[in-house]
Amino acid sequence: MPGYLLDTSILSDLVRHPRNGTAAGQLALARAHGGQDISTSIIAAAELCYGAAKQGSTRLARQVETILGRLTCCRSRRRPT
Repeated sequence: MPGYLLDTSILSDLVRHPRNGTAAGQLALARAHGGQDISTSIIAAAELCYGAAKQGSTRLARQVETILGRLTCCRSRRRPT
């Protein structure tokens, strides 16, 4: 099963156009072809949260929470020194 790591641009499109944007269509297509492992980086998630807070929009903050709540957030693994 393929995995997908969504970047800030894709997530931003999903936040702005959750049902009919380009990213939403591509995500639906990926899921239709067995792509269930869809995640984002902790950095992309933080960028979205920061942007929503900076805008001061409750609606935008809720939409960001909804999108991120459906994804796994990956963090980098530190290599032992």
